[in-house]
Amino acid sequence: MNKILKISLATLIAGTLTTSVIAGEAHSGLSIGVTASSNDFDVYGSEREKMQGLGDGGYQDDESSASRSFSQDVGSLFIEYTTMQGSSFGAEYIPGSGTIATETRTDTCGAGGDDANKSCAGTSTAKADVDNFWTFYVEPTYMVNDVFGVYARGGVSKIRVSTLETLHTTGAYGNIDVYGGTYGLGVKAFHPAGIFVKLSAEKTEFKDFTLESTGGENMEVSGDIDVETVKLALGYNF
Repeated sequence: MNKILKISLATLIAGTLTTSVIAGEAHSGLSIGVTASSNDFDVYGSEREKMQGLGDGGYQDDESSASRSFSQDVGSLFIEYTTMQGSSFGAEYIPGSGTIATETRTDTCGAGGDDANKSCAGTSTAKADVDNFWTFYVEPTYMVNDVFGVYARGGVSKIRVSTLETLHTTGAYGNIDVYGGTYGLGVKAFHPAGIFVKLSAEKTEFKDFTLESTGGENMEVSGDIDVETVKLALGYNF
């Protein structure tokens, strides 16, 4: 994917130089398009049990945590409005869902009497999927000429984190909407036929989130998700 994006950048610049003499102005108005992106995810999660009479807000010390970094290519759809000056604002949506974490943990019972009343021994599998990925953005743009522009992107992103765990305890975690900030830089080029392309590097930092278990032991999981993206977009202006 990264090799394809580098080739696309060279094609974008070459196309800009050859079409600048025939394009009258940046195309304004409503546009729709598709994107292909290469994404590097950094995911961190932790779990701990809440008990009465303990310090640190009532949590015991044996917290378990895990980190995961991985890459994934995805596609998305967008709709935006471009001004006569070349700046844009719009919304982008990634259809489908993806798994961001799968971890397995085996617990054993301690010698204390408290464990006699719990399902303390067993193996649990924690899994988290994300979907409903929306980004609402603005792209202030500096047009170098009638065709080629450089822009900054800022926006707000939202994802739905769904927990699909299999626990040996009696509790379960729910789902949560997580919000984050997106920022980046890119280049864009317009063609007189109404077609345009954009190439950008972006980062999305989601707010840390916490879920408490229900229907059983008083457990809590926390998570943090960051995404770095290289994105190629192809759009059509009406």
